[in-house]
Amino acid sequence: MYLLYDVIQRRKSALGNSLLAKRGDYQAVQNVISSLTYDRLIAAAQSLRTTKTTSDPAIAVLRRSIQTVAARVPNSFAEKMDMRSRIRALLIEFGPAALWLTINPSDLRDPLVLKLAGVTLPTSGFQKVNHALRRKIAHMNPAAIAVFFDKVCTGVLKALIRPPEGEMGIFGDISTYFGVVETNGRGMLHLHCLIWLKGNLDFFNLREKLLRDPDFADQMIIYLDSIISECIDTSNVDNLSDPASMPSASSFSGTDEDYVHELWRYGNTVASKQQIHSQTHNSTCFKYSRRGSRKCRFYFPRPKVEKSHINGLGVAHLRRENEWVNPYNPWIAAAIGSNLDLSFLATRTKALALLYYITNYAAKDEASTYQMAMTAAVIRKTLEEA
Repeated sequence: MYLLYDVIQRRKSALGNSLLAKRGDYQAVQNVISSLTYDRLIAAAQSLRTTKTTSDPAIAVLRRSIQTVAARVPNSFAEKMDMRSRIRALLIEFGPAALWLTINPSDLRDPLVLKLAGVTLPTSGFQKVNHALRRKIAHMNPAAIAVFFDKVCTGVLKALIRPPEGEMGIFGDISTYFGVVETNGRGMLHLHCLIWLKGNLDFFNLREKLLRDPDFADQMIIYLDSIISECIDTSNVDNLSDPASMPSASSFSGTDEDYVHELWRYGNTVASKQQIHSQTHNSTCFKYSRRGSRKCRFYFPRPKVEKSHINGLGVAHLRRENEWVNPYNPWIAAAIGSNLDLSFLATRTKALALLYYITNYAAKDEASTYQMAMTAAVIRKTLEEA
């Protein structure tokens, strides 16, 4: 274990040295950092703690050097800051994102986790016993869950949303996408993703065109209805609740149209079980509520909408038959067998709010300059005493 740790540290050190060396100022940076004594670092840390600034220019050099090296270290604060810069660059290159997607693969129920963990359950076992074993095996194999999450999300993004050149995804022609992985309270992985459509208009231009061009507004409604659903056909809900029962294209004996219908029916069934918000809510709904406040932060129940339309403000409202249905895509629901969230970023306020959320998550573990200075002071003191 100690040998492995030493090898990792040496590789990180070599990587950091090579990165600084390529900048052409390696020796100058080394001289500045070497001049930082324990007393200077403590003085800078105290100044940063009280005034948020320091007059010592060597601290700025130290911070830039740490970020240069740490940006290549997975899950470091510097890598997350780099992610925020990349998202901003996408906004400059492609304009505002058009769609917001959240994927929550069901790691406790999907049989693929068992295959990745190298476990085979008997088909003759009781259903409740098999479900209990699946949950137990999933909890005992975090590596299998991580691989499962990667396979599912990669498959959705590269096969359904942005397939290889020459093929069209389920959302149409996509410019690019950017996703951030997050965990919930028990450590379950889920993906937040911004998606850019080719040729999508800026919010104000889109609003103006929707209000002035009825044909364009009708086409926009048709497009949104084809990719986002806030309704569930209860007449087509059956017992296909197990992900293993998803219709397989290789073994299906009917026509392509029949298979598409069966796949849609399976996605509709998954949605009937996974896309309904609890009418009693849960603790997550009131995560940020003040004491005594009982307002669901997901705005459920949401008002019913009889027919999809563009309102007088140029905002699209899709048909919603049930006040508790979370918007979803039936094809993604069928592919992952679990819940998801899909919404069109129809207003600048909503887009900027989600952009802030995803970038805030990407950089929320940022270490302050004060923390850096204090850590450097401790290390310097240890080196001097040694």
